[in-house]
Amino acid sequence: MRIVTGPSTHWMIDAGSAVRLPRWAVGRGGGLRPGLTPLLRAAQGPRPLPRYHLTVLTTTACNLGCGYCFQNVTLNEANPFQPGRIPSRTLTPEVAGRIGGFVRRQMELGEYDGLDLLVFGGEPLLNPRAVYALLEELRSFDRFRAHMVSNGVRLDRRTAIRLVELGMSEVQVTFDGPRDEHDMVRVDHRGRGTFDTILRNVGDAVEHTSLSFNLRVNVTLANATGIAEMIDEVGRRIDPRRCRLHFAVVDANQTGFDATASADDLERHFIDWHLRALSAGFRVDPPVVAKSCRYCDTVGGRDGAVVSADGKLYSCWDSAGQSGFEVGDLDSGYAPEAEIAERWVSCGYQAEGQAAALCDDLLDRAAGAVLEAGWRSGGAR
Repeated sequence: MRIVTGPSTHWMIDAGSAVRLPRWAVGRGGGLRPGLTPLLRAAQGPRPLPRYHLTVLTTTACNLGCGYCFQNVTLNEANPFQPGRIPSRTLTPEVAGRIGGFVRRQMELGEYDGLDLLVFGGEPLLNPRAVYALLEELRSFDRFRAHMVSNGVRLDRRTAIRLVELGMSEVQVTFDGPRDEHDMVRVDHRGRGTFDTILRNVGDAVEHTSLSFNLRVNVTLANATGIAEMIDEVGRRIDPRRCRLHFAVVDANQTGFDATASADDLERHFIDWHLRALSAGFRVDPPVVAKSCRYCDTVGGRDGAVVSADGKLYSCWDSAGQSGFEVGDLDSGYAPEAEIAERWVSCGYQAEGQAAALCDDLLDRAAGAVLEAGWRSGGAR
């Protein structure tokens, strides 16, 4: 539970929902007055039953060469648009079938009655057969929900239609600022930009399928001043009502790539970007201080699992496919805790000494501004 303050009111954010608070409900220290917490949680209604969370890499290869990617391991002097990456692995339909058995065992241990699947990579659509096989294997689970992280380059209309037929509901794609900045960073292995291809594919999928999109906007030192321009262009070219939009500071300083945005730019523009996206018609979730992770918070995978394309288990997305970070496999499950303790890493473990970060205060102020703007337009309680 977290209390945030908008321009004229307070909000309680808890378990993915928000309740507007009267001014008298919050004390001078910023916390709720005694006795109010149970009443407010009752006003939110019953919490949804938990789902088991599963991330599967259908391939560790990628068709792009983004310099800041956390899966890069070396520079490539012969071709800077194709950096050295984690070992290449490809999910097979046979391994997809074994994933089904593993998930059933894990869900029985944790008494979960629903499954949340994230299809991941590399670029998962470099191996569409495995994506389809995985969805076929898992879609029979109760309360099944599937989404995918993709760069969008191969998400053509036929692929989008097939994904929806198999139960996919949302895809996350990324923009690295306006076209000119994006096309210097999010490039294919020949150095060609991808902005228009991604935007065209997203627009086509929105028009012809029921897919929703989560548009991640990577904020860097180079593109921060152009983010407002990007919001306007994307909002003109696709239906923003089918898209959520969120802003992420690139938290990597890979060799040869300094991505970190300045604290001053974040302070000046971060809240304005959110309000501009709301005005353009996008759905915008209030940014929140980092919460617990269903994958890496608990050693041993009680609440979720990350499975690489070769069937090995990892503690989080950041370490998946990295040599020496395996913590088990599909057939044997997780190795004993004493054996894997040093390899059980958490989100962001690779990030080092960033020059800027989204401080808690800025996130709270942005969340308050987003919630109040939504409330005034009739979109929040």
